[in-house]
Amino acid sequence: MTVPEPPPPEDLVQRADGLLGQYQRTGEVDQLNNAIDVMRQALAQTAEDDARAPIFLSNLANALFLRFQLTGKTADLDEAIDLIQRALAALPDEDPNRAAYLSESAAMLHARFRQSGQRDDLERALALGRQAAQTAPPGGPNYADIISTLAEALLADANAAQRSGDTSTFGMTIDEALTLLGQVQDSGSAGLHDRVLRASGLRMIGRYQEAEELLREVLTEAPGDAEASSEMDAILRLTGRDPEAPATVDGQPSEAPAPTEAPEAAPAEAPAAAPAGSSAAAPAGSPDAGPSAREPETAAAQGTTVRWQAMDRRVTTC
Repeated sequence: MTVPEPPPPEDLVQRADGLLGQYQRTGEVDQLNNAIDVMRQALAQTAEDDARAPIFLSNLANALFLRFQLTGKTADLDEAIDLIQRALAALPDEDPNRAAYLSESAAMLHARFRQSGQRDDLERALALGRQAAQTAPPGGPNYADIISTLAEALLADANAAQRSGDTSTFGMTIDEALTLLGQVQDSGSAGLHDRVLRASGLRMIGRYQEAEELLREVLTEAPGDAEASSEMDAILRLTGRDPEAPATVDGQPSEAPAPTEAPEAAPAEAPAAAPAGSSAAAPAGSPDAGPSAREPETAAAQGTTVRWQAMDRRVTTC
Protein backbone atom coordinates (compact mmCIF):
# COMPACT_ATOMS: atom_id res chain seq x y z
CA MET A 1 0.00 0.00 0.00
CA THR A 2 1.41 3.35 -1.01
CA VAL A 3 1.76 5.90 1.78
CA PRO A 4 0.43 9.26 0.59
CA GLU A 5 2.88 12.12 0.44
CA PRO A 6 2.38 14.71 3.17
CA PRO A 7 0.99 18.05 2.03
CA PRO A 8 3.65 20.63 1.15
CA PRO A 9 4.41 23.27 3.82
CA GLU A 10 2.63 26.05 1.93
CA ASP A 11 -0.60 24.02 1.91
CA LEU A 12 -0.24 23.36 5.62
CA VAL A 13 0.26 27.07 6.27
CA GLN A 14 -2.94 27.87 4.38
CA ARG A 15 -4.77 25.23 6.42
CA ALA A 16 -3.43 26.75 9.64
CA ASP A 17 -4.56 30.17 8.43
CA GLY A 18 -8.08 28.83 7.98
CA LEU A 19 -8.07 27.28 11.46
CA LEU A 20 -6.90 30.55 12.99
CA GLY A 21 -9.69 32.34 11.17
CA GLN A 22 -12.19 29.89 12.65
CA TYR A 23 -10.73 30.50 16.11
CA GLN A 24 -11.13 34.26 15.64
CA ARG A 25 -14.77 33.83 14.66
CA THR A 26 -15.78 31.24 17.26
CA GLY A 27 -13.31 31.53 20.12
CA GLU A 28 -13.04 27.73 20.19
CA VAL A 29 -9.61 26.87 21.59
CA ASP A 30 -9.66 23.53 19.77
CA GLN A 31 -9.28 25.45 16.51
CA LEU A 32 -6.20 27.22 17.89
CA ASN A 33 -4.79 23.89 19.09
CA ASN A 34 -5.36 22.37 15.66
CA ALA A 35 -3.68 25.36 14.00
CA ILE A 36 -0.63 24.89 16.23
CA ASP A 37 -0.45 21.20 15.31
CA VAL A 38 -0.60 22.02 11.59
CA MET A 39 2.06 24.73 11.99
CA ARG A 40 4.33 22.17 13.65
CA GLN A 41 3.89 19.90 10.64
CA ALA A 42 4.79 22.71 8.25
CA LEU A 43 7.87 23.61 10.27
CA ALA A 44 8.98 19.97 10.49
CA GLN A 45 9.06 19.81 6.67
CA THR A 46 11.06 23.04 6.34
CA ALA A 47 14.85 23.17 6.44
CA GLU A 48 16.45 25.75 8.74
CA ASP A 49 18.06 27.46 5.74
CA ASP A 50 14.77 27.64 3.81
CA ALA A 51 13.81 31.27 3.12
CA ARG A 52 10.36 30.53 4.57
CA ALA A 53 11.70 29.17 7.86
CA PRO A 54 11.61 32.51 9.76
CA ILE A 55 7.97 33.00 8.76
CA PHE A 56 6.96 29.53 9.91
CA LEU A 57 8.92 29.90 13.16
CA SER A 58 7.26 33.24 13.86
CA ASN A 59 3.79 31.86 13.03
CA LEU A 60 4.18 29.07 15.53
CA ALA A 61 5.73 31.33 18.17
CA ASN A 62 2.82 33.78 17.97
CA ALA A 63 0.22 31.01 18.12
CA LEU A 64 1.89 29.47 21.19
CA PHE A 65 2.13 32.90 22.81
CA LEU A 66 -1.58 33.41 22.27
CA ARG A 67 -2.36 30.02 23.81
CA PHE A 68 -0.14 30.87 26.78
CA GLN A 69 -2.16 34.03 27.35
CA LEU A 70 -5.34 31.97 27.29
CA THR A 71 -4.13 29.14 29.52
CA GLY A 72 -1.05 30.37 31.41
CA LYS A 73 0.92 27.30 30.32
CA THR A 74 4.56 28.25 30.85
CA ALA A 75 5.84 25.60 28.44
CA ASP A 76 4.03 27.37 25.59
CA LEU A 77 5.64 30.69 26.50
CA ASP A 78 9.12 29.19 26.82
CA GLU A 79 8.76 27.47 23.44
CA ALA A 80 7.42 30.66 21.85
CA ILE A 81 10.47 32.60 23.06
CA ASP A 82 12.83 29.94 21.71
CA LEU A 83 11.05 29.90 18.33
CA ILE A 84 11.00 33.67 17.84
CA GLN A 85 14.71 33.80 18.74
CA ARG A 86 15.40 31.17 16.07
CA ALA A 87 13.34 33.19 13.62
CA LEU A 88 15.43 36.28 14.37
CA ALA A 89 18.66 34.35 13.96
CA ALA A 90 17.53 33.08 10.54
CA LEU A 91 16.22 36.44 9.34
CA PRO A 92 18.48 38.64 7.17
CA ASP A 93 19.40 41.94 8.82
CA GLU A 94 17.78 43.90 6.00
CA ASP A 95 14.47 42.00 6.12
CA PRO A 96 11.54 44.45 6.48
CA ASN A 97 9.92 42.18 9.08
CA ARG A 98 12.90 42.34 11.45
CA ALA A 99 11.48 45.13 13.63
CA ALA A 100 8.24 43.20 14.11
CA TYR A 101 10.12 40.02 15.07
CA LEU A 102 12.23 41.99 17.59
CA SER A 103 9.10 43.51 19.08
CA GLU A 104 7.33 40.15 19.29
CA SER A 105 10.34 38.71 21.11
CA ALA A 106 10.30 41.67 23.52
CA ALA A 107 6.60 41.15 24.26
CA MET A 108 7.14 37.47 25.02
CA LEU A 109 10.10 38.12 27.33
CA HIS A 110 8.11 40.82 29.13
CA ALA A 111 5.27 38.33 29.61
CA ARG A 112 7.67 35.85 31.18
CA PHE A 113 9.00 38.58 33.48
CA ARG A 114 5.44 39.24 34.63
CA GLN A 115 5.00 35.58 35.41
CA SER A 116 8.38 34.74 36.97
CA GLY A 117 9.82 38.08 38.05
CA GLN A 118 13.20 37.27 36.48
CA ARG A 119 14.92 40.62 35.95
CA ASP A 120 17.00 39.30 33.06
CA ASP A 121 13.85 38.77 30.99
CA LEU A 122 12.82 42.40 31.45
CA GLU A 123 16.31 43.64 30.57
CA ARG A 124 16.26 41.58 27.37
CA ALA A 125 12.74 42.79 26.56
CA LEU A 126 13.88 46.40 26.90
CA ALA A 127 16.96 45.85 24.73
CA LEU A 128 15.00 44.11 21.98
CA GLY A 129 12.17 46.62 22.19
CA ARG A 130 14.60 49.49 21.70
CA GLN A 131 16.19 47.73 18.74
CA ALA A 132 12.74 47.27 17.23
CA ALA A 133 11.86 50.94 17.73
CA GLN A 134 15.13 52.03 16.12
CA THR A 135 14.64 49.65 13.18
CA ALA A 136 10.98 50.30 12.42
CA PRO A 137 10.23 53.12 9.97
CA PRO A 138 8.07 55.81 11.65
CA GLY A 139 4.56 55.66 10.30
CA GLY A 140 4.99 52.08 9.11
CA PRO A 141 2.13 49.56 9.46
CA ASN A 142 3.47 48.09 12.72
CA TYR A 143 5.13 51.19 14.19
CA ALA A 144 2.46 51.97 16.79
CA ASP A 145 2.41 48.37 18.03
CA ILE A 146 6.22 48.30 18.26
CA ILE A 147 6.35 51.54 20.25
CA SER A 148 3.54 50.36 22.51
CA THR A 149 5.37 47.10 23.28
CA LEU A 150 8.52 49.02 24.28
CA ALA A 151 6.53 51.52 26.36
CA GLU A 152 4.82 48.71 28.25
CA ALA A 153 8.18 47.20 29.21
CA LEU A 154 9.43 50.65 30.22
CA LEU A 155 6.43 51.09 32.53
CA ALA A 156 7.31 47.77 34.16
CA ASP A 157 10.88 48.97 34.67
CA ALA A 158 9.65 52.29 36.07
CA ASN A 159 7.39 50.46 38.50
CA ALA A 160 10.28 48.31 39.72
CA ALA A 161 12.47 51.39 40.16
CA GLN A 162 9.74 53.22 42.06
CA ARG A 163 9.21 50.33 44.44
CA SER A 164 12.93 50.03 45.10
CA GLY A 165 13.26 53.76 45.76
CA ASP A 166 15.46 54.40 42.70
CA THR A 167 14.00 57.80 41.88
CA SER A 168 16.57 58.59 39.18
CA THR A 169 15.83 55.48 37.13
CA PHE A 170 12.11 55.90 37.75
CA GLY A 171 12.13 59.46 36.42
CA MET A 172 14.13 58.66 33.29
CA THR A 173 12.17 55.51 32.48
CA ILE A 174 8.69 56.93 33.01
CA ASP A 175 9.63 59.97 30.92
CA GLU A 176 10.79 57.73 28.07
CA ALA A 177 7.62 55.64 28.21
CA LEU A 178 5.29 58.65 28.26
CA THR A 179 7.23 60.36 25.46
CA LEU A 180 6.86 57.29 23.24
CA LEU A 181 3.17 56.88 24.01
CA GLY A 182 2.64 60.58 23.41
CA GLN A 183 4.21 60.23 19.97
CA VAL A 184 1.82 57.41 19.14
CA GLN A 185 -1.13 59.43 20.38
CA ASP A 186 -0.07 62.54 18.45
CA SER A 187 0.27 60.48 15.27
CA GLY A 188 -3.42 59.58 15.47
CA SER A 189 -2.65 55.84 15.48
CA ALA A 190 -3.12 55.18 19.21
CA GLY A 191 -5.51 52.34 19.90
CA LEU A 192 -7.43 51.70 23.10
CA HIS A 193 -4.56 49.69 24.60
CA ASP A 194 -2.06 52.48 23.88
CA ARG A 195 -4.24 55.07 25.61
CA VAL A 196 -4.73 52.86 28.67
CA LEU A 197 -0.95 52.42 28.88
CA ARG A 198 -0.47 56.19 28.76
CA ALA A 199 -3.09 56.66 31.46
CA SER A 200 -1.25 54.12 33.62
CA GLY A 201 1.98 56.05 33.23
CA LEU A 202 0.27 59.34 34.06
CA ARG A 203 -1.21 57.74 37.18
CA MET A 204 2.23 56.61 38.29
CA ILE A 205 3.45 60.23 38.40
CA GLY A 206 0.29 61.56 40.02
CA ARG A 207 -1.26 63.22 36.95
CA TYR A 208 -4.62 61.76 37.81
CA GLN A 209 -6.88 64.20 35.98
CA GLU A 210 -5.12 63.68 32.63
CA ALA A 211 -5.20 59.91 33.14
CA GLU A 212 -8.88 59.99 34.01
CA GLU A 213 -9.73 62.04 30.92
CA LEU A 214 -7.92 59.53 28.69
CA LEU A 215 -9.71 56.62 30.32
CA ARG A 216 -13.10 58.28 29.96
CA GLU A 217 -12.40 58.65 26.23
CA VAL A 218 -11.59 54.94 26.04
CA LEU A 219 -14.66 53.93 28.02
CA THR A 220 -16.87 56.12 25.84
CA GLU A 221 -15.61 54.24 22.77
CA ALA A 222 -15.56 50.84 24.47
CA PRO A 223 -17.76 50.81 27.60
CA GLY A 224 -16.84 47.24 28.47
CA ASP A 225 -13.05 47.61 28.16
CA ALA A 226 -11.65 45.68 31.15
CA GLU A 227 -8.20 47.31 31.08
CA ALA A 228 -9.60 50.83 31.16
CA SER A 229 -12.16 49.96 33.82
CA SER A 230 -9.55 48.44 36.10
CA GLU A 231 -7.21 51.41 35.66
CA MET A 232 -10.07 53.83 36.33
CA ASP A 233 -10.88 51.98 39.55
CA ALA A 234 -7.27 52.46 40.65
CA ILE A 235 -7.43 56.20 40.03
CA LEU A 236 -10.75 56.59 41.83
CA ARG A 237 -9.39 54.79 44.87
CA LEU A 238 -6.19 56.85 44.87
CA THR A 239 -8.23 60.04 44.81
CA GLY A 240 -10.54 58.92 47.60
CA ARG A 241 -13.59 58.18 45.49
CA ASP A 242 -15.81 55.13 45.36
CA PRO A 243 -15.24 53.17 42.11
CA GLU A 244 -18.85 51.98 42.30
CA ALA A 245 -20.23 55.53 42.24
CA PRO A 246 -20.19 57.95 39.28
CA ALA A 247 -17.33 60.43 39.71
CA THR A 248 -18.99 63.52 38.29
CA VAL A 249 -19.67 67.13 39.17
CA ASP A 250 -22.62 68.58 37.24
CA GLY A 251 -22.23 65.75 34.76
CA GLN A 252 -18.51 66.37 34.25
CA PRO A 253 -15.54 64.35 35.55
CA SER A 254 -14.49 65.57 38.97
CA GLU A 255 -11.01 67.05 39.26
CA ALA A 256 -8.66 64.88 41.25
CA PRO A 257 -6.51 66.55 43.89
CA ALA A 258 -3.01 67.23 42.61
CA PRO A 259 -0.35 65.63 44.84
CA THR A 260 2.86 67.45 45.58
CA GLU A 261 4.88 64.40 44.56
CA ALA A 262 4.27 61.19 42.71
CA PRO A 263 2.84 58.59 45.07
CA GLU A 264 3.96 54.99 45.12
CA ALA A 265 2.39 53.14 42.23
CA ALA A 266 -0.87 51.58 43.31
CA PRO A 267 -2.56 48.97 41.15
CA ALA A 268 -6.23 48.48 40.68
CA GLU A 269 -7.49 46.25 43.47
CA ALA A 270 -9.36 44.12 40.97
CA PRO A 271 -7.08 43.84 37.94
CA ALA A 272 -7.85 41.67 34.98
CA ALA A 273 -7.40 38.06 35.90
CA ALA A 274 -3.89 36.69 35.48
CA PRO A 275 -3.61 33.62 33.24
CA ALA A 276 -4.52 30.34 34.83
CA GLY A 277 -1.51 28.66 36.33
CA SER A 278 0.29 31.87 37.25
CA SER A 279 1.59 32.37 40.76
CA ALA A 280 -0.81 33.48 43.46
CA ALA A 281 -0.42 36.98 44.77
CA ALA A 282 2.10 37.47 47.55
CA PRO A 283 3.28 40.58 49.38
CA ALA A 284 4.99 42.96 46.96
CA GLY A 285 8.71 42.48 46.93
CA SER A 286 8.65 39.06 48.57
CA PRO A 287 10.78 36.36 46.89
CA ASP A 288 7.75 34.35 45.85
CA ALA A 289 5.58 37.28 44.84
CA GLY A 290 3.48 36.40 41.82
CA PRO A 291 3.08 38.53 38.69
CA SER A 292 0.26 40.65 40.10
CA ALA A 293 2.46 41.58 43.06
CA ARG A 294 5.73 42.00 41.18
CA GLU A 295 4.39 44.18 38.40
CA PRO A 296 1.10 45.89 39.23
CA GLU A 297 1.94 49.13 37.42
CA THR A 298 -0.82 48.86 34.87
CA ALA A 299 -3.98 46.90 34.36
CA ALA A 300 -3.05 46.79 30.70
CA ALA A 301 0.00 44.69 31.56
CA GLN A 302 -2.34 41.89 32.61
CA GLY A 303 -4.05 41.76 29.22
CA THR A 304 -3.36 40.17 25.88
CA THR A 305 -0.39 41.52 23.95
CA VAL A 306 -0.57 39.28 20.88
CA ARG A 307 -1.84 41.38 17.99
CA TRP A 308 -3.75 39.55 15.29
CA GLN A 309 -2.52 41.85 12.53
CA ALA A 310 1.01 40.54 13.04
CA MET A 311 -0.25 36.98 13.24
CA ASP A 312 -2.26 37.28 10.03
CA ARG A 313 0.69 38.80 8.17
CA ARG A 314 2.95 35.95 9.20
CA VAL A 315 0.46 33.23 8.32
CA THR A 316 -0.41 34.51 4.90
CA THR A 317 3.12 35.44 3.78
CA CYS A 318 4.73 32.57 1.88
